[in-house]
Amino acid sequence: MNIPSLGLLSAALALADIAAPPSNTEPASVDQQSSDVQQIKQIISEATRGWDEFDLAAATAEYADDASWFNAFGRERHGRAAIQELVGRVLASPGFRAGKKGQLEFGGLQFLRPDLVMVHTTQETLGQKQLGGADLGPRRTHIFRLMQKTGPRWQTRIWIASDQQGGGTLPAEPTVRN
Repeated sequence: MNIPSLGLLSAALALADIAAPPSNTEPASVDQQSSDVQQIKQIISEATRGWDEFDLAAATAEYADDASWFNAFGRERHGRAAIQELVGRVLASPGFRAGKKGQLEFGGLQFLRPDLVMVHTTQETLGQKQLGGADLGPRRTHIFRLMQKTGPRWQTRIWIASDQQGGGTLPAEPTVRN
């Protein structure tokens, strides 16, 4: 098993622990769930704004202290401090700063419990550069967040990014927009 697989296995085990229903879980009311959806979208929009404007504090405010983070290039970090350190380096890199971001799109929110939600977002990026200066090409990044509500606050516990790309062993699929 390679190292990234161990990280994903750890995240899956953490998810299993998080997703185990507490004994006192009550279904959320429609009004409460609507309020939660608004709060979740606001948190993610603010974090995305942080990435787009190279603002480290805003980009990393969503993470729980024990969050796990996996990006589309195989980098992984565990814990808020380690995530902030890497994201700070990414935001400062000239290749990342060269990119122009498209609009954030919410692909779906699925409540697993009243205090646990899986969120899927996408965003397109053009003009990012690789470390050597070559163009990275257009990116359509899918981000999956497992967010948990602790008290009144939602936080990201697991963040996984994946780029939609051509190539591989199957023909490219059409882009589906929600």
